[in-house]
Amino acid sequence: MSQIYAVKNGGGIKMRTKNAVILAVTALFLLFSASVFAEGTSGQKPLWGFDSGTTEGWHGVNKNAAACSVAKGAEFVTGGTSALKIDLKGVKGWNQDIALFEGPFSADFHKLKELTMDVYVPEASVKGMTYQEMYFVISGKANAWYQLKKQIKPGMNEVVFPIDNTKVKGEVWKVYIVVNSTEAWSGPIYVDSIRGKLLGESAQVKGTVKDKTSGKGLEKALVVIGDQLLKTDGSGNFSATIPADDYKVVVVRDGYKDKTVSSAVVAAGKDNNLGAIELIPDAAPKTKASAVTIDASKSIRKLPIDKHKMYGNNLAAWHPVGAYRDNVTVAKIKKLGVSFLRIPGGDYGNQYDWKTGEVYNYDGGVSWTPELNYY
Repeated sequence: MSQIYAVKNGGGIKMRTKNAVILAVTALFLLFSASVFAEGTSGQKPLWGFDSGTTEGWHGVNKNAAACSVAKGAEFVTGGTSALKIDLKGVKGWNQDIALFEGPFSADFHKLKELTMDVYVPEASVKGMTYQEMYFVISGKANAWYQLKKQIKPGMNEVVFPIDNTKVKGEVWKVYIVVNSTEAWSGPIYVDSIRGKLLGESAQVKGTVKDKTSGKGLEKALVVIGDQLLKTDGSGNFSATIPADDYKVVVVRDGYKDKTVSSAVVAAGKDNNLGAIELIPDAAPKTKASAVTIDASKSIRKLPIDKHKMYGNNLAAWHPVGAYRDNVTVAKIKKLGVSFLRIPGGDYGNQYDWKTGEVYNYDGGVSWTPELNYY
């Protein structure tokens, strides 16, 4: 039997049951729990969950216009009731038409520093295939083709893509789920619980770069922290406003050994002073005196100079595509004093059309290579 109690209400007395209060408190607790756990225990924000019964804006185009749908099944749904089904039957090689999202993008998307999705690959879908890759591609004002790659295998895959936030914090046009394989797919894959880790609030960070031997502040040292490339002032000081996070800090200075601080926690609302970062001078190279006589009045060989050409030493270096977006690499290139870079190089550079972003084969055909558009 319910207990009756009295509640004063606007000067009168209103009778309610204790059971009703318990139900109300329970409902409030559930609402609170939903708001807390919506972000997840790992601090990730949900972006697409597909529990609305729709693809939530994801769709295919051209021959793959009908590739996206929603499906239910315990083997591939990792959160909620439904997952995104992407039909890949007959798809072979690189395909960017199977699943794309054209907005609108939430405010959380522009704060991404990491994106995770659960991808279920049925064994039957990859039967007889040598390998299969998945790409998450972000197309926007900062980068027309920001491409991230992961291998996927039969069964459930938790696919994690680290995100360079500078590529998403501005205007974003489209995002793609792309697949690449040697042989044709025999069936679908399922994608669920697309979620992300976000950058924290803005925070101030500062520090000083010093000579470890003399203790003197070092001017013009390059400090890489997050997506910031800083230069120290005349006293060796640097400062910046960056999102709160745990950073790796790299310091480069001509005449000194590079220094890496593996973990620098920058918190919002705190005085984030990294203190003194001490650099060790490079050991002076051992030299042996030699007598060299130069007679500038004699010429060994005379070369014709074409004013339309650039002359200098040519050094070719193969480097991972992502390295050219790495500020540490940029800092080291500056330290070397490199004044001219040709990207793309080699045969790609000879064939690359800078206006169209395409690579033309010698037979006249077009071979579009997505990696080249990074540059």
